[in-house]
Amino acid sequence: MNFFLVNAFTKDAYCGNPAAICLLESQLSDHELQRIATENNVPATVFLWKKGNTEFDVRFFTPEYELDICGHGLLAAAHIAFSELGILATKLSFYTQKKGCLHVREEGGKIWVEFDALPGSLIHIDTVPNISAYEAQDRCFLLLATEEEVLGYIPDFPLLESLGYRGVTITAPSSTFDFISRTFYPKKKIKEDSVCGAAHRFLAPFWGERLRKTVLLARQGSPRKGEIECRLVGNQVHLGGYAYTSFRGDLFW
Repeated sequence: MNFFLVNAFTKDAYCGNPAAICLLESQLSDHELQRIATENNVPATVFLWKKGNTEFDVRFFTPEYELDICGHGLLAAAHIAFSELGILATKLSFYTQKKGCLHVREEGGKIWVEFDALPGSLIHIDTVPNISAYEAQDRCFLLLATEEEVLGYIPDFPLLESLGYRGVTITAPSSTFDFISRTFYPKKKIKEDSVCGAAHRFLAPFWGERLRKTVLLARQGSPRKGEIECRLVGNQVHLGGYAYTSFRGDLFW
Protein backbone atom coordinates (compact mmCIF):
# COMPACT_ATOMS: atom_id res chain seq x y z
CA MET A 1 0.00 0.00 0.00
CA ASN A 2 1.04 3.63 -0.47
CA PHE A 3 2.54 4.95 2.74
CA PHE A 4 3.36 8.48 3.92
CA LEU A 5 4.85 9.89 7.11
CA VAL A 6 3.50 13.35 7.87
CA ASN A 7 4.34 15.86 10.58
CA ALA A 8 1.11 17.67 11.52
CA PHE A 9 0.81 21.25 12.78
CA THR A 10 4.21 22.30 11.44
CA LYS A 11 6.15 23.18 8.28
CA ASP A 12 9.32 21.60 9.66
CA ALA A 13 10.81 18.16 9.04
CA TYR A 14 11.66 17.71 12.72
CA CYS A 15 8.69 19.28 14.49
CA GLY A 16 4.96 18.65 14.84
CA ASN A 17 3.16 15.39 15.55
CA PRO A 18 4.02 12.42 13.28
CA ALA A 19 1.29 10.36 11.65
CA ALA A 20 1.58 7.46 9.23
CA ILE A 21 -0.95 7.62 6.41
CA CYS A 22 -1.81 4.35 4.65
CA LEU A 23 -3.95 4.34 1.49
CA LEU A 24 -5.95 1.13 1.23
CA GLU A 25 -7.56 -0.33 -1.87
CA SER A 26 -9.14 -3.26 -0.04
CA GLN A 27 -10.40 -3.93 3.45
CA LEU A 28 -8.10 -5.47 6.06
CA SER A 29 -9.09 -7.07 9.33
CA ASP A 30 -8.95 -5.08 12.56
CA HIS A 31 -6.15 -7.36 13.71
CA GLU A 32 -4.09 -6.61 10.60
CA LEU A 33 -4.67 -2.86 10.89
CA GLN A 34 -3.53 -2.92 14.51
CA ARG A 35 -0.43 -4.96 13.65
CA ILE A 36 0.56 -2.40 11.00
CA ALA A 37 0.04 0.48 13.43
CA THR A 38 2.07 -1.29 16.10
CA GLU A 39 4.88 -1.87 13.62
CA ASN A 40 4.81 1.77 12.49
CA ASN A 41 5.22 2.84 16.13
CA VAL A 42 4.22 6.48 15.62
CA PRO A 43 1.54 8.30 17.64
CA ALA A 44 -1.12 7.66 14.98
CA THR A 45 -1.49 5.47 11.93
CA VAL A 46 -4.38 6.54 9.70
CA PHE A 47 -5.98 4.19 7.18
CA LEU A 48 -7.84 5.79 4.27
CA TRP A 49 -10.27 4.29 1.77
CA LYS A 50 -11.48 6.59 -1.00
CA LYS A 51 -15.29 6.59 -1.33
CA GLY A 52 -15.72 9.33 -3.92
CA ASN A 53 -13.98 12.37 -5.34
CA THR A 54 -13.92 14.16 -1.99
CA GLU A 55 -15.06 11.47 0.46
CA PHE A 56 -13.04 8.97 2.47
CA ASP A 57 -13.56 6.29 5.07
CA VAL A 58 -10.98 6.72 7.83
CA ARG A 59 -9.74 4.82 10.88
CA PHE A 60 -7.15 5.89 13.45
CA PHE A 61 -4.82 3.59 15.42
CA THR A 62 -2.14 4.16 18.03
CA PRO A 63 0.54 1.48 18.46
CA GLU A 64 -1.72 -0.06 21.11
CA TYR A 65 -5.37 0.47 20.20
CA GLU A 66 -7.89 2.13 17.87
CA LEU A 67 -9.06 5.70 18.41
CA ASP A 68 -12.53 7.03 17.62
CA ILE A 69 -11.00 10.30 16.44
CA CYS A 70 -7.53 11.86 16.14
CA GLY A 71 -7.00 15.55 15.42
CA HIS A 72 -3.44 15.49 14.14
CA GLY A 73 -4.10 12.25 12.25
CA LEU A 74 -7.07 13.81 10.47
CA LEU A 75 -5.06 16.89 9.49
CA ALA A 76 -2.22 14.68 8.21
CA ALA A 77 -4.65 12.54 6.21
CA ALA A 78 -6.21 15.62 4.63
CA HIS A 79 -2.75 16.93 3.78
CA ILE A 80 -2.01 13.75 1.83
CA ALA A 81 -5.39 13.84 0.12
CA PHE A 82 -4.80 17.42 -1.04
CA SER A 83 -1.12 17.09 -1.93
CA GLU A 84 -0.80 13.55 -3.31
CA LEU A 85 -4.14 12.49 -4.78
CA GLY A 86 -4.76 15.29 -7.27
CA ILE A 87 -7.92 16.52 -5.55
CA LEU A 88 -8.80 20.01 -6.76
CA ALA A 89 -11.63 20.64 -4.28
CA THR A 90 -10.96 22.63 -1.10
CA LYS A 91 -13.32 20.63 1.14
CA LEU A 92 -13.18 16.96 2.09
CA SER A 93 -15.38 14.63 4.13
CA PHE A 94 -13.99 11.81 6.29
CA TYR A 95 -16.37 9.15 7.58
CA THR A 96 -15.54 7.50 10.91
CA GLN A 97 -17.13 4.46 12.48
CA LYS A 98 -18.20 6.15 15.74
CA LYS A 99 -17.98 9.93 15.29
CA GLY A 100 -19.84 10.32 12.03
CA CYS A 101 -18.59 12.59 9.26
CA LEU A 102 -15.70 14.98 9.91
CA HIS A 103 -15.20 17.96 7.61
CA VAL A 104 -11.85 19.38 6.55
CA ARG A 105 -11.02 22.31 4.30
CA GLU A 106 -7.93 23.95 2.82
CA GLU A 107 -7.33 27.71 2.85
CA GLY A 108 -4.11 29.16 1.49
CA GLY A 109 -2.10 26.04 2.23
CA LYS A 110 -3.38 25.74 5.79
CA ILE A 111 -5.65 22.80 6.61
CA TRP A 112 -8.65 23.26 8.90
CA VAL A 113 -10.35 20.44 10.78
CA GLU A 114 -13.76 21.01 12.35
CA PHE A 115 -14.68 19.57 15.75
CA ASP A 116 -17.41 20.06 18.31
CA ALA A 117 -16.19 22.08 21.29
CA LEU A 118 -15.50 20.11 24.46
CA PRO A 119 -16.97 21.85 27.53
CA GLY A 120 -15.21 21.38 30.85
CA SER A 121 -15.98 21.89 34.51
CA LEU A 122 -13.85 23.11 37.42
CA ILE A 123 -12.79 20.32 39.81
CA HIS A 124 -10.61 19.92 42.89
CA ILE A 125 -7.74 17.43 42.95
CA ASP A 126 -6.14 16.77 46.33
CA THR A 127 -2.76 15.85 44.86
CA VAL A 128 -2.48 19.22 43.07
CA PRO A 129 -4.20 21.46 45.64
CA ASN A 130 -2.78 24.81 44.51
CA ILE A 131 -3.54 24.43 40.80
CA SER A 132 -6.87 25.09 39.08
CA ALA A 133 -8.05 21.86 37.48
CA TYR A 134 -10.75 21.17 34.92
CA GLU A 135 -12.40 17.99 33.70
CA ALA A 136 -13.69 17.34 30.19
CA GLN A 137 -14.82 13.79 29.36
CA ASP A 138 -11.80 11.55 30.01
CA ARG A 139 -9.31 14.42 30.18
CA CYS A 140 -7.94 16.63 32.92
CA PHE A 141 -6.58 20.15 32.36
CA LEU A 142 -4.27 21.92 34.81
CA LEU A 143 -3.88 25.70 34.63
CA LEU A 144 -0.34 26.84 35.40
CA ALA A 145 0.79 30.42 36.00
CA THR A 146 3.48 30.90 33.38
CA GLU A 147 4.71 29.71 30.03
CA GLU A 148 8.06 28.84 31.61
CA GLU A 149 6.36 26.38 33.98
CA VAL A 150 4.80 24.57 31.05
CA LEU A 151 8.03 24.41 29.04
CA GLY A 152 10.12 23.37 32.02
CA TYR A 153 7.74 20.78 33.43
CA ILE A 154 9.35 17.37 33.97
CA PRO A 155 6.50 14.83 33.81
CA ASP A 156 5.81 12.85 36.96
CA PHE A 157 4.03 9.99 35.21
CA PRO A 158 3.08 8.06 38.36
CA LEU A 159 1.40 11.22 39.66
CA LEU A 160 -0.31 11.91 36.33
CA GLU A 161 -1.54 8.33 36.12
CA SER A 162 -2.88 8.50 39.68
CA LEU A 163 -5.25 11.27 38.59
CA GLY A 164 -7.26 8.60 36.78
CA TYR A 165 -7.69 10.35 33.42
CA ARG A 166 -6.73 9.09 30.00
CA GLY A 167 -5.07 12.39 29.12
CA VAL A 168 -3.66 15.23 31.23
CA THR A 169 -2.94 18.66 29.75
CA ILE A 170 -1.04 21.54 31.34
CA THR A 171 -1.58 25.04 29.98
CA ALA A 172 -0.69 28.67 30.62
CA PRO A 173 -0.80 32.07 28.89
CA SER A 174 2.02 32.75 26.43
CA SER A 175 4.00 35.89 25.67
CA THR A 176 4.24 35.09 21.96
CA PHE A 177 1.04 33.11 21.39
CA ASP A 178 -2.32 33.33 23.13
CA PHE A 179 -1.64 30.19 25.13
CA ILE A 180 0.71 27.26 25.40
CA SER A 181 0.09 23.65 26.43
CA ARG A 182 1.51 20.16 26.73
CA THR A 183 -0.50 16.93 26.80
CA PHE A 184 0.44 13.64 28.42
CA TYR A 185 -1.01 10.15 28.21
CA PRO A 186 0.58 8.39 31.19
CA LYS A 187 -0.83 4.94 30.36
CA LYS A 188 0.17 4.96 26.69
CA LYS A 189 3.40 3.72 25.13
CA ILE A 190 4.01 7.22 23.71
CA LYS A 191 3.46 9.25 26.87
CA GLU A 192 3.64 12.85 25.59
CA ASP A 193 1.60 13.88 22.56
CA SER A 194 3.78 16.21 20.50
CA VAL A 195 0.80 18.27 19.28
CA CYS A 196 -2.64 17.25 20.52
CA GLY A 197 -5.53 18.48 18.41
CA ALA A 198 -8.16 16.84 20.62
CA ALA A 199 -7.06 18.79 23.71
CA HIS A 200 -7.69 22.06 21.86
CA ARG A 201 -11.38 21.23 21.69
CA PHE A 202 -11.36 22.33 25.37
CA LEU A 203 -8.38 24.70 25.35
CA ALA A 204 -9.66 26.95 22.57
CA PRO A 205 -13.06 27.80 24.15
CA PHE A 206 -11.44 27.98 27.62
CA TRP A 207 -8.85 30.55 26.55
CA GLY A 208 -11.27 32.24 24.18
CA GLU A 209 -13.56 33.06 27.10
CA ARG A 210 -10.69 34.21 29.32
CA LEU A 211 -9.08 36.36 26.62
CA ARG A 212 -12.35 37.42 24.96
CA LYS A 213 -11.20 36.21 21.55
CA THR A 214 -12.71 34.01 18.86
CA VAL A 215 -9.43 33.53 16.99
CA LEU A 216 -6.42 32.31 18.98
CA LEU A 217 -2.89 31.21 18.22
CA ALA A 218 -1.63 28.26 20.26
CA ARG A 219 1.78 26.67 20.77
CA GLN A 220 2.31 23.09 21.87
CA GLY A 221 5.35 23.15 24.12
CA SER A 222 6.52 19.55 23.68
CA PRO A 223 10.12 18.90 22.60
CA ARG A 224 8.94 18.71 18.95
CA LYS A 225 6.61 21.71 19.25
CA GLY A 226 3.84 22.76 16.89
CA GLU A 227 1.45 25.62 16.21
CA ILE A 228 -2.34 25.62 15.95
CA GLU A 229 -4.68 28.41 14.94
CA CYS A 230 -8.03 28.07 16.70
CA ARG A 231 -11.30 29.60 15.55
CA LEU A 232 -14.45 29.48 17.66
CA VAL A 233 -17.48 29.08 15.39
CA GLY A 234 -20.72 28.61 17.32
CA ASN A 235 -20.39 25.39 19.30
CA GLN A 236 -17.49 24.22 17.16
CA VAL A 237 -13.72 24.62 17.29
CA HIS A 238 -11.92 24.84 13.95
CA LEU A 239 -8.23 23.94 14.21
CA GLY A 240 -5.89 25.14 11.49
CA GLY A 241 -2.34 24.09 10.80
CA TYR A 242 0.25 23.13 8.24
CA ALA A 243 1.73 19.71 7.56
CA TYR A 244 5.02 18.39 6.21
CA THR A 245 5.49 15.11 4.35
CA SER A 246 8.78 13.63 5.51
CA PHE A 247 8.54 10.23 3.82
CA ARG A 248 6.65 8.51 1.01
CA GLY A 249 6.93 4.96 -0.22
CA ASP A 250 5.34 1.51 -0.29
CA LEU A 251 4.43 -0.51 2.78
CA PHE A 252 4.59 -4.31 2.57
CA TRP A 253 2.86 -6.52 5.11
